[in-house]
Amino acid sequence: MRLFADVSPKAATWDDVTLISERFCVSCHLDDGYETQATWSGLKDSMIKRLKLGETEAGTMPPSETKLGKEMGSNDKTVMLSWLTTIQATTPSKIPTGTSSPTTAVPIAGDLKSLNDMYCKSCHSDAVNTLFWSSKKALIISKVSNGAMPKGTAMTDADKRKLLAIVSAL
Repeated sequence: MRLFADVSPKAATWDDVTLISERFCVSCHLDDGYETQATWSGLKDSMIKRLKLGETEAGTMPPSETKLGKEMGSNDKTVMLSWLTTIQATTPSKIPTGTSSPTTAVPIAGDLKSLNDMYCKSCHSDAVNTLFWSSKKALIISKVSNGAMPKGTAMTDADKRKLLAIVSAL
């Protein structure tokens, strides 16, 4: 007599992948459109290879020597690999080569400071320097573009365009 049924793990979904990518991928990989499945399918083979690399091998993602590399657990990698193996490859996309982002905290000024004061600082009190904005660039662009941010305050279209242009240029 069997007491337990065979239970297979839940298949990874796009929602699972976006949560993981927001934590471990997009702060470095700012390929505009990372939030679409088509971008991921174009990079499928490269991403599978890099996620499967051992911790000490060159090219592993996220890099094992970084804070993100140390925080990403095997369960996160398993979810990513599970989802990646189920999607169909499309035309290859360019692999982002990285960006240069400031390593020092320079206070924000001008239009960015004005927009931050008006829409962001009530929730993001730490958004006072360019390092905050550049390290979360892709996430900010995505959330402002899709209307998820700012919370509780309607941003005018002109301010949205201005903020997106400023953040994109960082």
